[in-house]
Amino acid sequence: MGYRHLKESYHPTTPLTPEQLAEYSQKAETQTEAVLDIYKRHPYNSLSPEDIHFIMGGNILITSVRRAITDLYKAGELIRTGTTQGSHERSIYTYQIAGV
Repeated sequence: MGYRHLKESYHPTTPLTPEQLAEYSQKAETQTEAVLDIYKRHPYNSLSPEDIHFIMGGNILITSVRRAITDLYKAGELIRTGTTQGSHERSIYTYQIAGV
């Protein structure tokens, strides 16, 4: 694990078996690591959740990208750098790897 883990990455909203919770938690952890890796590969770029979603090829739900970014931000791995216009014509935050 490459970041300071604060809590579970997966946030269940429906009843799950222990096996499902373990599987989904691992998948969320893997997604979070992938998002962090993108920020590490682009340390001087301010990237939005939509940017990350695009870089990942859309093979992950945008809500999962947002969850991963929120977890990384709360863990101190990312900093907010400003806002940009999102695809739905609303302001969205941009983030950068912390400590650069």
